[in-house]
Amino acid sequence: AGQILMIDAGARYDGYFCDFNRNYAIGKSANAKTKRAHAMLTRALKAGFAAARPGIAARDVWRAMRDAISSPATGRMGHGVGLQLTEPPSLSQNDSSVLRENMILALEPSAIVSPGKILVCEENIVIRERGAQWLHRRAGIAIPKIV
Repeated sequence: AGQILMIDAGARYDGYFCDFNRNYAIGKSANAKTKRAHAMLTRALKAGFAAARPGIAARDVWRAMRDAISSPATGRMGHGVGLQLTEPPSLSQNDSSVLRENMILALEPSAIVSPGKILVCEENIVIRERGAQWLHRRAGIAIPKIV
């Protein structure tokens, strides 16, 4: 009870992949520290989403997410998705790849919650002419509880 179950799914449809995760609290609500981390990562997802548009570098999306995270980040915060589950570009501080229209990305910020424990939020977007588009409907900020 009180632990977090993270499901990281890489599903394939008609030869193309998606990559996302969902977090669930087991038996009771997540503790306050985990809820704060989840809210922070949701802010980071929104920051990455707002930054993602054609013509900017992958590292700029990474920077937008990193700047929204107040605890130590764990490195790369996303990647391309398509015919491979994980493909370029890498949303990292060193990737200068330029985003192009119709690229599919997995935004994947993470944070250290406590020693040896991280929390990850991962969502898929597509780069459109005027910015990003979510490839799903978001469930909200709360971590669902599994009884």
